[in-house]
Amino acid sequence: MKWLILFSIFSLNLNAKTFTVEMSLNRFIPQNLTIKRGDTVTFVNKTNVVHNVVSPEFQLRSKYMRKGDKYSITFKDEMQVKYYCELHKNMGMEGTIEVI
Repeated sequence: MKWLILFSIFSLNLNAKTFTVEMSLNRFIPQNLTIKRGDTVTFVNKTNVVHNVVSPEFQLRSKYMRKGDKYSITFKDEMQVKYYCELHKNMGMEGTIEVI
């Protein structure tokens, strides 16, 4: 039984991918993303405008990010995560990550 659990964990990590979500002027690119359990999403601020990533339901809150800053999170469970930039939410800077 120990080998089966170890193999399951090991195979999950072997198949893991990293996806990038760019923070543009007032939007996330891509806005919607579907990933698998074990995958990592890296948010990258590509502008001179300060942004952050917030998801109260997922208890996610990045620091305020300046140009070039990155914030990564690995998703281990199936879920839907709705997130936004708290500074630009009223301008439509929101997104969704679907973890399958």
